Amino acid sequence: MDNNTLKIIIFAVAIVIGWLGGYSTVYIFNRLPAKWLTDYGDTPKAELLDVNFKRLKGYPWKLLFSMLLIASGIWLAEKYWLSGYGAWSIMALVIASLITMWLLLLIGFSDGMYGIIPDQLVVVLALTAVAYAPYKPDFFDPLYGGLIGGGLLLIIGAMSKLVYKKDVLGMGDVKLLTAVGLVMGFKGTIAVLILTSFASLLGFGYGVLRGRLKLLDSAPLGPYIAGAAYVCMLFDIASILL
Repeated sequence: MDNNTLKIIIFAVAIVIGWLGGYSTVYIFNRLPAKWLTDYGDTPKAELLDVNFKRLKGYPWKLLFSMLLIASGIWLAEKYWLSGYGAWSIMALVIASLITMWLLLLIGFSDGMYGIIPDQLVVVLALTAVAYAPYKPDFFDPLYGGLIGGGLLLIIGAMSKLVYKKDVLGMGDVKLLTAVGLVMGFKGTIAVLILTSFASLLGFGYGVLRGRLKLLDSAPLGPYIAGAAYVCMLFDIASILL
């Protein structure tokens, strides 16, 4: 099979998976168990228990998610192709990347809408790191990423609690950044931390200026972590910043 045919097949796979992923994001999010979106020991909100309640509307989210994932898949397929990987490696990386991005979308909306990062989704996200391991600089790179991501956030959280006398960062954020670190590796995790810091500061500042937040309020960090990881995967931000 010639290279052009292989490339067409890879792009077709990226389009199909992106389309399915976009539509399934809404379907799965609306059917996540209520307990997944509730703090341990708390009673789920009435809307979460209502099987007819649409947490995310089909329109425009199905279309938007599909367009985003399809564009991401095509972009990554071209990027991996230009990197000189073999056809099967490109196929595996595109599929794994779209699954990771799909999970990041679910996690970002879960935390943004309900202030919860489901542990179950974080565990699956961490497992996707296996697909990227053969392409990391060395065997320990994912472990370094997980340690720097989760460890640094733990330290920041502890220091913030000492200063503000309350929890500023949740354990969900720590678990998420640990999983992201396993996927992104050491440099990728540093890039995610940098982007998350800038994006969250801008978002919080905007909220304060609009009167939606006060200076001592806390806001979900998960959407910023998930968004930063998504962008870093697309554009290899680590090679630009570091």
